[in-house]
Amino acid sequence: MIENFFEQIEEPLKVFEHKLKKDEKSLQDRLTNFEENEANKDELTISIHKKIKKLDAISKGLR
Repeated sequence: MIENFFEQIEEPLKVFEHKLKKDEKSLQDRLTNFEENEANKDELTISIHKKIKKLDAISKGLR
């Protein structure tokens, strides 16, 4: 009976621990993704700027 009591108490803790580990992994993945995006931010900005310039040139050519 005591064993059953401890099992009942332990089960919600196991579920909670599993959820915490899952959330921690999710947050770690998001942080990694954010850090990668920050590292590539300058390259992306330059690339977007070049594409905008190219579109402007095409637009002026069509007028």
